[in-house]
Amino acid sequence: MKKLLLILLSLTAVNVAQAKKHTAPAAAKRPLVLWLHGCLQSPEDFIAMSKITELTQEENPVILAPEQSIFANPVKCWNWFLPSLQDRKDFMASIVGDIDKLVKSGEVDENKIYVGGFSAGAVLATHFALCYPEVFRGALLHSGAPFKFVQNFFGLGDDEDLVRAGYECADHDKPAKLNSVTIFSGTSDIISSPSDNKLVLKQMLGFYDLLDDQTLNDSAVDSVTISTTDRVQDKITDYVMKTGQHVRFVAIKGMRHQWSGGASGMIATSPDTLSAVEAFLQWTENFTN
Repeated sequence: MKKLLLILLSLTAVNVAQAKKHTAPAAAKRPLVLWLHGCLQSPEDFIAMSKITELTQEENPVILAPEQSIFANPVKCWNWFLPSLQDRKDFMASIVGDIDKLVKSGEVDENKIYVGGFSAGAVLATHFALCYPEVFRGALLHSGAPFKFVQNFFGLGDDEDLVRAGYECADHDKPAKLNSVTIFSGTSDIISSPSDNKLVLKQMLGFYDLLDDQTLNDSAVDSVTISTTDRVQDKITDYVMKTGQHVRFVAIKGMRHQWSGGASGMIATSPDTLSAVEAFLQWTENFTN
């Protein structure tokens, strides 16, 4: 992610995005997933590679998939390092406003709103989860980096500052709904390194630690469980908070900058490893509950 960050800083322009809603008719209120593509991708590419629609047919969510403009970033990466994408204003507020319209229309269940992304999209998904925990019930963060990572990258603060920044972005006058976070990392990823994703984990655990008693004192975690996938070299670490929230960290052995369990024959997928979407569905509450 550090190499990618240097490239992005040299390419970036003003951030612009167009939201696309992928949906099918339904009578009852439905879940919604904000689905954020990676660099060099369109929303359709990301939906296809992740198999999100195929794997959530039973839940039938609305997929809200914004698209980054090539005029904002020539390689279509989200400009997550800009101040305008690091607060509850501008771009993020606009997307949350679109979600609120769908809720008010009766199409979407306000208690079943989720966010997920890959690469630069995962970084932005982390921003949404931390800045709007009263909106999003769960987050799937695949091969990304933490909120305000650019400041950490340039030495403008330590890891504790990073944790506090994530917590402070939220409006804590509104009760947090965020109760399930799943983080995926490839151990051979040189773009979003394992250490980058461990910082995401630290930031998420720190968010719940501060939410617990406004103090970083490791008081939030109730239990930690370690398991493996069918490929025993992969490692899944599950953290359960005393107040019921849960964070899952999945390290896929040997995986590069790829979507785990994605569609075969597509760039940036690892079709033979654990499905990120299925793991998220397993770990979070079922969309239909």
